[in-house]
Amino acid sequence: MCKQIFYHADRDASLKQGQEIALGEDNLSYFGRVYWPIIQSANIQEMNSAQLREYYLETIKREPRYHLYSSRLQSIFAANSIPEAIVFANSIEPKPKHPIPIIEIYATRFWNLDSNWLDFEPGPNRIDLYRDYWEAKISNHCPDVGERRPPRLEVMIALPATAGKIVHIVEGNSVSK
Repeated sequence: MCKQIFYHADRDASLKQGQEIALGEDNLSYFGRVYWPIIQSANIQEMNSAQLREYYLETIKREPRYHLYSSRLQSIFAANSIPEAIVFANSIEPKPKHPIPIIEIYATRFWNLDSNWLDFEPGPNRIDLYRDYWEAKISNHCPDVGERRPPRLEVMIALPATAGKIVHIVEGNSVSK
């Protein structure tokens, strides 16, 4: 099967060219190991907003109509282009003290999903917004009120995947090749 190429902002600067990016012994990705301990406890009163987001996304993902998707906790995230990956790298908070490499990621199982649905102010319709994410709907400047911005696609890549070469380095607000 032909592998597609995507671009990952490597916030930890830990990936190496040719590296196989695989699930750990716990069957989780690096991203998943960050969130799993708290969300598996299901104690939502102790969760921060990011943990609640992942808890609800994983709960919804268990619905039968989303069975073909990989879990976010078993994935790595990337962009479709180098400029999109640079935008993501510049939006990372807290900003790492080291440069952020933009590295190629080769994968066969992936989904383009609009991460704007994840960033809207949580409210009574939070679950509907998260379902819009899993439905792969494009936000198209939604919601009707509040901050409006164009869609922001992220590529959710099911592991395993392979790291390619570094194609850019993001330092502060400047970019170099």
